[in-house]
Amino acid sequence: MKTLHLSRRPGYEDKKTIIFDIDETLIHCVENIVSDKPHVVLNINLPNGGSVKAGINIRPYVKK
Repeated sequence: MKTLHLSRRPGYEDKKTIIFDIDETLIHCVENIVSDKPHVVLNINLPNGGSVKAGINIRPYVKK
């Protein structure tokens, strides 16, 4: 787990902060772009010069 230190805005020093982790909530990465038939396919260029394709599915009702 990573610790994150956020600065407090003036007047909010005694308030709590809520952080929502929405990873994999609105979109979902699929492993096999051939059989899983993703909604979107991204071509990702790697630092070593290679590239990979990542499939993304958009969760139901996100667009609404």
